[in-house]
Amino acid sequence: MVKYFSKAIGAFLVALATQNLQTASTPSSEKNPSVILEGRVTDELGRPLAGVKIMLMGGVATRWEAGSAVTNDDGIYRFDPVPNGYFQQVESVDGTRTWRNCFGMRISHQDYVAEDKQDWWDFQIPFEPGTYYRDLRLTPGGRLRGSIMSGDGTMPAAGLDLRVMGIMDLNGCASYATTDSEGRFCIDRSLHAGEYEIQVNDPKENYAVLSCVRITVGEVASVDIAYK
Repeated sequence: MVKYFSKAIGAFLVALATQNLQTASTPSSEKNPSVILEGRVTDELGRPLAGVKIMLMGGVATRWEAGSAVTNDDGIYRFDPVPNGYFQQVESVDGTRTWRNCFGMRISHQDYVAEDKQDWWDFQIPFEPGTYYRDLRLTPGGRLRGSIMSGDGTMPAAGLDLRVMGIMDLNGCASYATTDSEGRFCIDRSLHAGEYEIQVNDPKENYAVLSCVRITVGEVASVDIAYK
């Protein structure tokens, strides 16, 4: 049996968590071997892309990687069986409640990013046995690396957690890195072309902005930052 599903809005999923869930038994925490997720990943010309990592993220406020797969030479990824994300109920128009296995999805590739400029998609998979499909279309992106020096500029800022946040039309796109012993950092996946802020990933520092950078398709942006 082949089923298709659509994206669900993250806020809607969170709202569902507040519903009274005692009206039906909770699905088993064991993986259901009869539920499969697969899809095809292509570039902007429709050619298959190999080596794209697909990550399924569980949780609501705190997210974790529930499972991952990598596309083959035909651009195909497959989760067989689908891992467990988090369980929610959806109420139909007739009042019937059914359980859904809910996830966030992320991708990672050295040269490509999602064509729709999204870094995250929320969606649901029914527990009804079948194969569910989600295809993705990617386009070339750019890379980011840099170094951060502290004090008078001679001491590397080692072990500094960073958050690279998209701004303007990339609001919500986020990547993370930690500087090494030499103060160097590198985002290990391609980024959407556009403007970003490099921030200290620490709420105690109010996510202080260290620098701004523009990512260009096919290029590696390199920044040197002084951190006091």
